[in-house]
Amino acid sequence: MYLTRTLESWFKEASRQFPVLANLKMPVGPGGVICLTQQSLPLGPAVRSVPVATI
Repeated sequence: MYLTRTLESWFKEASRQFPVLANLKMPVGPGGVICLTQQSLPLGPAVRSVPVATI
């Protein structure tokens, strides 16, 4: 099946999940989404993409 979503829309959807963690009543620090980008990119105020090659 061919995926028609753009990479940007996938990043936005993945980064929207981070605020849900605030409902746990625990401190939540910066986070990242591991992906196939060439470089780290900001996805939001506290979320960045993390290139899989850096792991």
